[in-house]
Amino acid sequence: MQGNLSLQNPGSMLRPYQAPTNFFGDQLTISGSVHLPAGEVLNYTSSAAPQYLPGFSYDRFDGHTWTSPDLTSGQNYDADAALPNDTSASFTPIVTSVTIVQPPDGTKHYLFGPAQPTTFDVASTLYGQPFVSAWSQQSALTRGEHYQVTSFISTASPQDLAAVPLPQDNPDYWNGDGNLTTLQMLYLQVPNGISPQVLNTAAQWTHGATDMYDALKMLESHLSDKRQFAYSLDNPPVPNNVDAVSWLLQTRHGYCTYYATAMTIMARLLGIPTRMMNGFDHGHMDSKRKVWVVDGSDAHSWVQAYFPGYGWINFDPTPGFALNGSQPTKSPVATATPTKPAPTATPTSKKKAAPGKLPSDPQAGGGSTAADAVTRQRMVIELSLAAFAGAILVLLAFGGYWWRNLYTGSSFISGAYWRVCRLASLVGLSPKGSQTPYEFSRVLCQRVPQEASPIWRLTELFVRERWGVPHQAPRPLKKDGLGRFTPRFGRIFLRLLWQKARRSAK
Repeated sequence: MQGNLSLQNPGSMLRPYQAPTNFFGDQLTISGSVHLPAGEVLNYTSSAAPQYLPGFSYDRFDGHTWTSPDLTSGQNYDADAALPNDTSASFTPIVTSVTIVQPPDGTKHYLFGPAQPTTFDVASTLYGQPFVSAWSQQSALTRGEHYQVTSFISTASPQDLAAVPLPQDNPDYWNGDGNLTTLQMLYLQVPNGISPQVLNTAAQWTHGATDMYDALKMLESHLSDKRQFAYSLDNPPVPNNVDAVSWLLQTRHGYCTYYATAMTIMARLLGIPTRMMNGFDHGHMDSKRKVWVVDGSDAHSWVQAYFPGYGWINFDPTPGFALNGSQPTKSPVATATPTKPAPTATPTSKKKAAPGKLPSDPQAGGGSTAADAVTRQRMVIELSLAAFAGAILVLLAFGGYWWRNLYTGSSFISGAYWRVCRLASLVGLSPKGSQTPYEFSRVLCQRVPQEASPIWRLTELFVRERWGVPHQAPRPLKKDGLGRFTPRFGRIFLRLLWQKARRSAK
C-alpha cells in the first residue's frame, strides 16, 4: 500500500490483500493512496433485494481521523435474542444468511448484515447507547462459518422523508424527538478549525432546499457527480494543516471514505445529525452458486442521516456507487432465474365399478324398518349440525359485537393497539409492565415477522398520539392507510396461536 491510510481501520479496508485479511479497526485515518484487498471475504443470500452490509459506524472526526468512543465497551446478547433497534416506523423485515470465506482480522469480530439488525442466530455484542454503532460476534469468526441475521429495512418513501423539516426551520418538530440530546452530542460534532469553505459550499449546494431530505439529496448529488468529482484509489497525501473535506473540495478526487466524510461533515454543519458507516456494498451475483459474493474490494464507506420517526436512512455520495443497485463498473446486475412451469396434475378417470357388481341401491332390501332407522339417524345428524352452526353464528355475532365495542372510549389508533395487546395476551405474550410500546412490539414482531410492518407502524402512531407534541400527531387515517390494518388482526392471532401449538407439541 502506498501512503498512510490505515484500513486496519476501515482504513485497513483499503490496504493490500494479506493473509489473514485485515479490514476494520477502532479508528480510520484518511491519508494518501490505498489499494483495496482482493479475494472473496463472504457471500450471502437474502429474502429480499441485495443490501449494503454495515459492520459499524464512526461519529467523531478531527479533520483527518474518525473514531467512535462507543466501540470501547459493549453489551452481550444471546443467539436469537431481540436486539435494540433504532428503526421506529415504516420498515419491512428481511432475512440474510451469511457465509464467511476469509475472516476479517480486525480489532473486533464484526458481524455484517443489512441495517438494522434485530436478531443474529449467534451470540453477539452490540456497541453504542442509545444508538447501536457496531455489531460483533462474541467468539472469533472462522472460515466457512455461517450466521443468519434478521434486519428491519426502512420502507420510508421520499414523500415520507420530505415531511421532515430542516432542524433550523422547525426546532419544535425536532424537540419532540426524545433522542435529541444524544443526537446533538454525538452526531453534530465537526472538527475545530474546519475551513469556512466547507460550510459555504454546503450552503451553496443546498440553496433552495425545502426539507431535510431535499438538502441531503442535493449534497449527495453534487458529491457523486462524475463531471465534478472522480473516484480514485491513488491520491496525494492529505496535508497535516488541511482537513480532509477541504482537501477533497480542492483536489476533486478520492475514494469512498473521502466522500462519506465530506457529506457527513457538510450535513452536520447544516444541523443534520449524521454518521459514517463502514462495511461492504452489496457485492455481485454469482449466477452459478446463486449467492451474492462480497470481495475485499467491496469494502465501502457511506452516510446515514437521522430522521425523527424513521431512524437512520442511508445515503451514498461516492461517484459510481448507488444504494439501489450494484456498481455498474464492477458488479453485474443479477437477473431473475427463469422458473420452470409448474407441473400440472394429470386428470385421472373415476374408478369404474368392478365387473359383476352393480352400484348399491338404497331402496333394495332391508325392509321399511331399516329405512326408517336410516332416515331418523340422518335427521338427527342434520339437526345437530344445524344447531351447531347456529351456535357458531351466535358466538361469532356476539364476539363481533364485543370486539367492535372493545375500547370504545379510545381513539381508533389506541383501540387498535390495545386489541393487538389483547390478542397477544390470549397466547401468553402479555405486555410486561416494564416494557415500552416499542419494546413489546419488537418482541411481537420477532414472533410474527410477516406482520411486522403494520404492527410497527401502528405502534409508532400510538406513541405519537399519546406522547407526541401536537404538530407530530398522526395524519388522517386514510392517508396513513391504518384502516387496512384491521383485517390483519385475525392473521396475527392465528400465527401466534399456531406458534404456541407447535411449542406445546414439542
